[in-house]
Amino acid sequence: MKAKAPSSTATFDVPGRHTAILRHGEEANAIRHLTSLASPVSVFAGPSSKVKELIEVGNLEDRPLAYLHCSTTIPSGYIGHSGNGERRLGEQVKARPHFDELYVVCFKDPNTGMTPARYTESRLIQLAHEAGTKLENIDRPAIPDMTESERADHERLFHELLIPLRDAGCHILEKRPVPATMKKKSEQPADAHVAFGPIKIPLNAPAFELEARAGMWARGVAANDRFYIMPGSEYWRAATKSLDKCYVLRRNELEKQQILANIRHVTDRKRLVAWIDCGSKAIAAKILTGWRVNGNVWKKVPRCPLVFVVKDFINGGGKRK
Repeated sequence: MKAKAPSSTATFDVPGRHTAILRHGEEANAIRHLTSLASPVSVFAGPSSKVKELIEVGNLEDRPLAYLHCSTTIPSGYIGHSGNGERRLGEQVKARPHFDELYVVCFKDPNTGMTPARYTESRLIQLAHEAGTKLENIDRPAIPDMTESERADHERLFHELLIPLRDAGCHILEKRPVPATMKKKSEQPADAHVAFGPIKIPLNAPAFELEARAGMWARGVAANDRFYIMPGSEYWRAATKSLDKCYVLRRNELEKQQILANIRHVTDRKRLVAWIDCGSKAIAAKILTGWRVNGNVWKKVPRCPLVFVVKDFINGGGKRK
C-alpha cells in the first residue's frame, strides 16, 4: 500500500502581482507613486513639466535613484542615475525639452548606496537598446564590479522594478511591433551603390576619415547631399550579427561587383577600388565596418586634392601613405 502525501504539504496559490498606484492630485497627468508591500522599490512618474512636484513627492534629495526621461510619441529617451535627484532631474529636463515624461526608480532601504542605481542604469540601457529604442546616451556604462552573489541580488532587484515601471506607462524597454510597410522597407538594400562616371565634388567639400575599428582606414567626402566613400578605403569583411538586414543585403551586392581588392598580409579587410555613393555618413560607416555605428565615427580632416589621395594609393600599391 502506497503512503499518502501528508495533508499539511504547503501549497501557494498566487493570484498575480499587485501594484498600488497613488495619484497625487485630481488631474489625469498628476504625479503617480507606484509601490507594493512585497517590493523593495518604488517608482514615481509624471510629466516633465512637473519635475519639481515629482521631486517633492518622492523626497528625492540626496537619494540614490535611476531615471528614464522619455517621449510619449516616439520610442526615444535618456536613461541615467543620480545620488541627488533634486539637482540632476531638473538639469535633465532643461537639457531635453523634447522629452515629456519622467520615470524615477527609488529603493525603499534608506541604507541603499549608489551601486544599485548604477546597476539599474546599466541594465535599463541594455534593455532599451535591445528593444530598438533610440537613446540620447553617449556612454554605455558597464555593470559595476561585484561578486556572483551580489550580481544575483541586484538582478532580482532589477526585475522587481520592471513591473511598476510597466504599470506606470513606461514602454521604451519593450520591443514594439513593426508595421508591415516598415518590414517591407527593411528588406530593401540600404542607400549605397557604386558610382560610375564622373562625380561632381566642389573644391570646398568637407573630407572625413573613419575612426571606428582599430587599424581600419577610410576616407569620404560630403557633397550634393550625399556621402562618397573614396577608392582606397578599407572594407571590413565580416559583419556583426546585429547589423540590420538592409545593410547586409547591400554589402552582399557590393561584394559581388568586384570592387574589392585583397590587401597583402591582411585577412580581415579588403580595399575599395571604386567610389561608393551613400545616402549619409551613417550608411557609409555601416557599409564599411559591418557594425551598427553612427555617422559620428567620421571625423573631419584637412582637405587635400582628391587626385593626390587616389594617386598615393595607386603608386603605393594600395598602401596608405
